[in-house]
Amino acid sequence: MRLLVLFACCALSAGCAFGNVREKEIGALGPYRDMPVRALSVGGPDVPQEVSNELQAGLNRGLESWNKEHAPPGPLTPETVLEVQPELLDVHVAKAGASTTSPVAAAASQIGLAGAVESNRISLLLLLHAPGVSDPIGELHWEGAGGSLSEVASQAGVGSAEALVKEMKERRDQWVTRRAGDERYLLTPSARLLDPGEFVLSDDELLLFHLGAGITRWLQVDLGLGGLPLPAAGAIPIVGHGVGAAGGAGILVLGAVDVGFRIRVLEEGQYWPGIAVGYDMMDAFAAGLGGAGIFFAGNGIGAIAGGAVLGVNVQLNIFTAMANKRVGAFDFGAGAAIFDNHHFLPQSAGFAAGIPLVAVDTSVKDLDRMPTVVVPFVSVEATPWEWLHFIQEVLPQQPVANSFGSTTIRIVWGPSALSPLRLKLDLAIIEAFGNEGLVPLPWASAGVYWL
Repeated sequence: MRLLVLFACCALSAGCAFGNVREKEIGALGPYRDMPVRALSVGGPDVPQEVSNELQAGLNRGLESWNKEHAPPGPLTPETVLEVQPELLDVHVAKAGASTTSPVAAAASQIGLAGAVESNRISLLLLLHAPGVSDPIGELHWEGAGGSLSEVASQAGVGSAEALVKEMKERRDQWVTRRAGDERYLLTPSARLLDPGEFVLSDDELLLFHLGAGITRWLQVDLGLGGLPLPAAGAIPIVGHGVGAAGGAGILVLGAVDVGFRIRVLEEGQYWPGIAVGYDMMDAFAAGLGGAGIFFAGNGIGAIAGGAVLGVNVQLNIFTAMANKRVGAFDFGAGAAIFDNHHFLPQSAGFAAGIPLVAVDTSVKDLDRMPTVVVPFVSVEATPWEWLHFIQEVLPQQPVANSFGSTTIRIVWGPSALSPLRLKLDLAIIEAFGNEGLVPLPWASAGVYWL
């Protein structure tokens, strides 16, 4: 419980702040990083000319900082400029004598309650357009209240434009627009991290719950809790959440607590991949270790001739390094995970005294700890539409019969482009090898994102 509270506090401090910006979605601006930006004429419901002029002037003032810092001088043409299309969504004129005082109305708008007070109010949508692209590459919704209508219009123009420029500057060096689910394939992690203030809550096989949060542009933290579902067919380390597999075919359950983080080392660029590294501390335990025992990279650990190992626990240090590159509608990834058993948490007496290891040749050896294992992985993802993804992963092993992989259909849905809510569903088949050859194992995972 303390871990959950600490995790939530860290995530909240990362960027879940109140303000006039209700929703925003800005894509990567690397291809347009040196283009100037200008505001088009305000659209939407008719308003007094004075209000329209204040709004237009405020937008121009708010966009000035981008043009001063990043735009070279020269004539502006539709082919060389980013354009902001402002659309008035709502203009509310306070009733005579019933208007709330400006400080109260302004405070209400800061916490998303502008509509709950009787005051002058403006709701404004900014659409950012790039040359040669039909759909907007950025959207921002601003709402504010308090003061005269002209004052609110000026605040709306300046405030929304400055908020847009702030987001644009953060995306200026990015060449890839992050999507919900980009931080992970099915079994393996990605070099793309959650953005600051983003959250994901996911569930694998209705057993293992995972909470992830973006803390900064270069740091993501993760917490996993519950039953780790292990596809039980050969040696299958589940790189994304932990480790392990058991002999036979089917699904076993291994209790697990997983705390980890990922650090971005290199931002993905126009010609080079993004690179990240990570560390997870997993404590695995519970009755799922009975029967055929745990198999780890081809070696059975903790069980001899089918002996049960109920009640044991083992700490695993999981180090990962991964690289990703997006080319058009395709994403390519590669990396490796190192599973290490140099533990600092207490392990059960059976492991501490010496781990019985059943090697491939069935001879029995005693080890002070589980052997360190390196698991490479490669992945490719195709995205024909923003909501539909096809993912193939391969984790090669020696001998080749111990290799495994996954084929996944991923569906991502959100109420609207501006909504921070995204729902993700993964339906997959894990391709493993058992005693009788290829064993296809069904897998399902669902996630909720707050972007």
